[in-house]
Amino acid sequence: MKSKLILVVAMLGISIAVSAQTWSTGTSSLYVNPTSTKVGIGVTNPQYKLDVNGKMFLHSVDASEGKYKSYLHWAAHRLIMGVPAGTVAYTMVDLIPGGCNQEPLYSQLRLFTATAPNVQTPKICLNTMQDCWFVNSGNFGIGTSTPQYKLDVNGTIRANEIIVNTTGADFVFENNYNLRSLQDVETFIIRNKHLPEIPSAKQMQEEGVGLEKLTINLLKKVEEMTLYIIMQEKRIEELENQINSKK
Repeated sequence: MKSKLILVVAMLGISIAVSAQTWSTGTSSLYVNPTSTKVGIGVTNPQYKLDVNGKMFLHSVDASEGKYKSYLHWAAHRLIMGVPAGTVAYTMVDLIPGGCNQEPLYSQLRLFTATAPNVQTPKICLNTMQDCWFVNSGNFGIGTSTPQYKLDVNGTIRANEIIVNTTGADFVFENNYNLRSLQDVETFIIRNKHLPEIPSAKQMQEEGVGLEKLTINLLKKVEEMTLYIIMQEKRIEELENQINSKK
């Protein structure tokens, strides 16, 4: 009875003049110091309110079935949350701010890399005020909570290099390619105010553009322009030869 009283008093943070108590079972021990209101499990000199030396296993019990439905396990370098095999139960981590009238509150999850003792660098940060999202479809959104693509960014992206898989536009140089006449191109531009097969500025602003498709079409226009230049060069040479032959 005395031991139970000491433990309860220590956990409640009430200080009484009772000597420290230790319970041992094999290699394990429970140490209670009611003076400092610290409890140690597996350690005889607890430094915190609860100081555990060893693995920890915490679980919730289903009152109706008398068995645990979820658990939190800390061992070595791993913190594991799960449910027993065969149990119909989900595992979820919710970081929920209480809310206040002064300002919006957010939840944040940060992952660090330690490059030296006491030198930690944050590497991954998910902050609910900045709308970083993973969704069930496998899409990830930055600045949007409803990403429609594998990476959906509402904002500006900066990168040293972007590689896009594309088929290219070498088909322009095939003998059977139907190259528009410059007169047709001029007529199209006068009527539509943009190049053939290139979206208008309004369409780009409203719908955006696919980088792969736009790259192919722009390359196609460059290659067509090259063919036009070659044709013009041949025409110029032909005219020069005709002029020189009449001298």
